Amino acid sequence: MNLTLCLAVLFVSVAQVVTSPTSLTRRDRHIAWRPRILTPVKDSIWYLDTMQNVTWDTSDIPEQKVHENGTLVLARPTENDEHLYLKYPLAEDFPLALGYVSFFLTDRPKGDGFAVCLMGDSGDLSELFTIA
Repeated sequence: MNLTLCLAVLFVSVAQVVTSPTSLTRRDRHIAWRPRILTPVKDSIWYLDTMQNVTWDTSDIPEQKVHENGTLVLARPTENDEHLYLKYPLAEDFPLALGYVSFFLTDRPKGDGFAVCLMGDSGDLSELFTIA
């Protein structure tokens, strides 16, 4: 009797999970958009204590993403890791649909092999550039 009751409860639980409209609706609503970063381009040089501009392609932005904001962080990618500088974003809370963000570049390490990562609901890296 106990085994029959346990199997019945298990069957009902599994049936509820499989047929749950909430989980399907949540999955359908999540649309990832990864815009292509247009600038900076390969071998660009950014100088400390200057205004910089990052641009990205918005021609294919889904309607669901038009009012979302993004964050831009510096990265120093390697073969195995993106090495994102998440603690100190370059820019925050700007409209992704705008297609660009400007910011003052200060207090950053100098060197080659940097990129920017545009984050909304997914991240996309730019081409590598130098900070001088």
